[in-house]
Formats: sequence, structure tokens, C-alpha cells
Amino acid sequence: MLELLNLEPAPPAPVEPDFVFNGKPLTIEAEEMPVMEGEYCQPWNKRFDGIAYYANNDFTSAKVNFTYGGAFSFELKGCADATTDATVTLNVGDKSETFSWNSPDEISVSKTIAVADSGTYTVQIIMETDRGQSDVFIDYLTISDPNALSGSADEFAQSCSFAIPQNPVTDYIFIDNDDVASLQIFDLSGLLVKAAEGNRICTADLTKGCYLLMISTRNGDSETLKFVKVTSKN
Repeated sequence: MLELLNLEPAPPAPVEPDFVFNGKPLTIEAEEMPVMEGEYCQPWNKRFDGIAYYANNDFTSAKVNFTYGGAFSFELKGCADATTDATVTLNVGDKSETFSWNSPDEISVSKTIAVADSGTYTVQIIMETDRGQSDVFIDYLTISDPNALSGSADEFAQSCSFAIPQNPVTDYIFIDNDDVASLQIFDLSGLLVKAAEGNRICTADLTKGCYLLMISTRNGDSETLKFVKVTSKN
């Protein structure tokens, strides 16, 4: 007789973000969004380096980790190719806002979207109202917190339950906690620099400067700490 094994399902792997928003303005160039899909969606460089959204379901997207929730400003800078309204939808998780242009001149449009809690959200720019003459060209997206205090990233870091034992750091970071699932290092612009599974990550090859360390736990939570990288004395 075969004995059935009661296997527990493996916990879901932490979602690795492409960018981190920690209270300081985060600008994401449209062409730097890692996902670009749709029949006609493509890079565009006639008036600026960006992305062209020509038809319905053309979209770009990125995973953004928000280190805290709140009502944030989302600014899209772009233009249209005609004087009729050209519209794209910005999706942040399950929240959406529409952005419209009716001029070939590059214009910034800002909307407020509430992010309920900290975590990693898919941020997507998608065309859904193509009328055959409503092409949209996007330069960049900027996320900011209109209520943020100066030094808000530092204030957030001080509220974390984790700590970096030796900061400034030289060759590696070790977080003495078995609940840590992965570590990720971002520069201050929000770009991912390094990632590692577990609670240790090598920093020997980083250039000197300030970085953000995102700590993801096995239960899906995450926290972000700021650290300084210095040259090893060895």
C-alpha cells in the first residue's frame, strides 16, 4: 500500500521590485520600465527618449515597492500627436487614474493615487481608448509624497524592527534574523543594484556612497534601511 505524504506547500517567494519609493521623489523613465507589451508599443525618440503607445493594450509596467502607504502624487510627462484628446491609464495595484494630452508639446499631468499599505505594487501605463488618432508618448513617471518631511527616508528607517549591525559597511551585510528571506540593495534613485537570498549579501564590489537595503521576510513583509558603503581597510 502506498503511503500518502502530507506535504506542506512552499511559501510564496518574495516579489522582487524594480524600484523603491521611500518618501523621496522617484522618477522612472518610461523606457526603463522592464515590461513593454502590445502590438505597437515601442521606444520613441523624436522629441525625447520615451515610449510610444499607439493602440489599445499597448503598455509598460514595473514593480515598485512602497515603504509606506499614503496618498501620493503620480506625475506623467508626455505629449500627443494630435489636438484631439489622447489618453492613457495609470494603474497602481487595483487603483487607476486617466491622463490626457491634446498637444504635441511635452506637458506634465499629475494625479493623486492612494496606496493603502507598504508593499510591492505593479505600476502600469496602458492605452485603453485608442480612436485611431490618439497616440500618446510618455517621457517619464515621477512618484512623490506631497506631505513628506525632509529626511522622511531616515525617519522611516528608524521605525524599522531590523538593524544593520555595522553601518557604515565594507564587505558584506549580515542581518541576524532567521526570518529574513532575501536582501536587496538599491541606489538612492531607486534602481536595484544587488540581490541575494537569505540574510547575508556581499557589498565589497559596491562603490562608496549611500544605499537602501530592503529586507524581505518569509511571511511577505519588507522593511527598508539606509546604509553607507565605505572602502575596506584590508
